[in-house]
Amino acid sequence: MLNAIHEISILIVDDQPDNLRTLSAILSREGYSVRRSSSGQMALETTRFSPPDLILLDIRMPLMDGYEVCNLLRAMPESQDIPVIFLSALDDTLDKVKAFEVGGSDYIVKPFQVQEVLARVRHQLTIRQQKKQLLQQNEALQQAIREQLKAEEALQHRMMLTELIASVTHQIRRSLELDEILSTAVGEVRRVVQADRLLVQQFQSDRSLRVVAESVNLEDGSLLGQVTELANQEEAWHLFFQNNGVHVVEDRPILQTTLPIQDWVAKLEAMEEQEPSTPNVRACLTVPLWQGEDLWGLLTAQQFMGPYPWHEWEMTLLQQVANQLAIAIQQASLYLQVKCMNQQLHNALEPNPSFQPVS
Repeated sequence: MLNAIHEISILIVDDQPDNLRTLSAILSREGYSVRRSSSGQMALETTRFSPPDLILLDIRMPLMDGYEVCNLLRAMPESQDIPVIFLSALDDTLDKVKAFEVGGSDYIVKPFQVQEVLARVRHQLTIRQQKKQLLQQNEALQQAIREQLKAEEALQHRMMLTELIASVTHQIRRSLELDEILSTAVGEVRRVVQADRLLVQQFQSDRSLRVVAESVNLEDGSLLGQVTELANQEEAWHLFFQNNGVHVVEDRPILQTTLPIQDWVAKLEAMEEQEPSTPNVRACLTVPLWQGEDLWGLLTAQQFMGPYPWHEWEMTLLQQVANQLAIAIQQASLYLQVKCMNQQLHNALEPNPSFQPVS
C-alpha cells in the first residue's frame, strides 16, 4: 500500500453528476487526490496532460463509451500502464469479460458499496506500487549488472593493455636497428587495434613529413616513403600536441576544420588522389613521437570504411607505444652513433696498403 495517500491521484470518469459526487466524497475522505471528468474525451485529454495513478471509468456514456475510452488509454504511452476500474450498473458476465478484454483491471457494479470501492481501489493501487517497485528493483539490478560488466571490461582492457604493451615493448627492444624497430611496432599495433593502416611519419630537416614505417593490407596500397611537404608550422604542431596529447578524428569531414593539421590533411588527401589504389581515410588517431623537447614524428592509425569511434583503450595503447618508441628511437640513434664511431676508429687504425716504409 502506498504510504503517501494524499499524493495518489485518482480520476473518476462518469457522465452522471451524482455518481461523480458520491465517488469523489468516498475517496476524498480517505485522503486521495480526486479529479473528475464527465466525458471520455475530457478524460483522455486530462490523462494526457497529467496522468493519474488510477482511473474509475463508467461503461455507459454518450458519444464514447468506457470500452472505447479504455482502448484509447491503452494506446497512449502516458496511460498504458494506469489501472482502470470499470463502473457499471450491469452485472452481466459478458460485460465483465469485455471490460477485461479491452484492458480493464477490475469491475465495480452500481450502486456503489463504500467498502467494496475502497477495497478494490486499494488493491489496484497496491498492485501498481508493487509493479513500480519491481521495475525499480529490476532497473537497479540491471544497472548493477551493467556497472559490474563495465568494471570487468575495464579490468580486462587494463590487463590486455599491460600484456600488449609488454609484448610490443619486447618486440621493439629486440633490435637496435631503427627500420626494424618501427616496422615491428606498426605491425604489432595494427594487429591489436585492427586498423586499416598504421604508419610512422618522421619530420625531416626541412620539416616535411616522410612515411618511414607502415603496416597495411597489400590491396589497400602503400604510402611508404611518401613525403608530405608542410608550411612552417613547427611551433603550431608543438603547441597542438603539447596541449592535446592526441589527435582524434572519427569521421572525415572533421578533418577539414582541424587546426593546425589541416595542411597535413590536405596533403594526405592529395597523396590519396595521386594513388588510385589508396583508399580515402575516414577516421584517424594520431599521437606524437617526442625526442626530449623535439617533435620527432607521428604515429597514426587509420580506418577506411566509414566513421569509426576510437576507444579509450586504443588511445592509451598508441600513447604508451609512442612512449616506448621514443625510448627505442633514442637508443637506436645512440647505437648508430657508436657504430659510426667504431667504423671511423677501425678505418683510422687499419694499415694503409699504399704506405711504403723508408729503408
